Amino acid sequence: MPAVPGRARQGRVVPGPSRAVSRPLFVVFVALAVLASSIVFANTTSAHDVAPVKGCEQGDALDGDTCTETTTSTVDAAVSCPDGFDLSGTQCSKTTTTSVDAAVSCPDGFTLSGTQCTRRATQTRSVTYTCDFGTLSGTRCLLPGASSIPANASCPSGYTLGGVFQSKICYRYVNQTVPATASCPAGYTLGQNRCTKTAEETRSPTYTCGLGTLSGTKCLISSTETRSPTYTCGLGTLSGTKCLITKTRTYDADTTCTTGTWDGTACAHSHPTTAPTVTGLNASGASVAGTDYSDDFTV
Repeated sequence: MPAVPGRARQGRVVPGPSRAVSRPLFVVFVALAVLASSIVFANTTSAHDVAPVKGCEQGDALDGDTCTETTTSTVDAAVSCPDGFDLSGTQCSKTTTTSVDAAVSCPDGFTLSGTQCTRRATQTRSVTYTCDFGTLSGTRCLLPGASSIPANASCPSGYTLGGVFQSKICYRYVNQTVPATASCPAGYTLGQNRCTKTAEETRSPTYTCGLGTLSGTKCLISSTETRSPTYTCGLGTLSGTKCLITKTRTYDADTTCTTGTWDGTACAHSHPTTAPTVTGLNASGASVAGTDYSDDFTV
């Protein structure tokens, strides 16, 4: 705002309150005091951060700032048997057949011939008696007159008459044949004059994994996946990887006066008994006489 010329104004300064000349300055002092006393800091707020709780999904492992999930799958292992063995269920088996000649024997008196037992035997037949004259009676022929003569003795075809007097007999020699007796050692079975034994041998198979780690009869295949963990705050607000915790403290504010002394309800001022020093006015040409002054000024 441009300054406008003012008229000369006279004032009178008198010690004590409520004088016109001191009122403008007093009003300024009181306004400043009231303004200073109205600035009150009742609350203060401070903030600090703490580390949050890092967590992973259930079953995952936390490693630094990484969550690791390990998944294991199983497949059947490849199974193999030693040479000559066949897989039967969960075992490798091999059947071995052993064959030996049977032991052949003949009854006493017989001689083994191939698979037969032979011996020379005597066969007998009864002698046949006949009479050319007279009547046959036993081994004699009865003639008339109570005399007798030996009867004629004969044998069947193929037989030979042997013996003397009353002990004649018809006989012949023959080869007698009976099957030979075959036998096997313990544990063997007889078949066609051969003794055979069947033995079964078992072994555990071999399991191998083309991929993964062998566990029993299974291959364990593990796969690992990593992801960022989840941060949570028990207190405060999550900010990145920190929890910001704000604390508020409440206390009574200090009241101060820029001028004067605080008496509990206002800033108390003492008034000067001499003319105050007025600042902000143009002192050039001003005159003071006692408690009166005059000055020309512009506002």
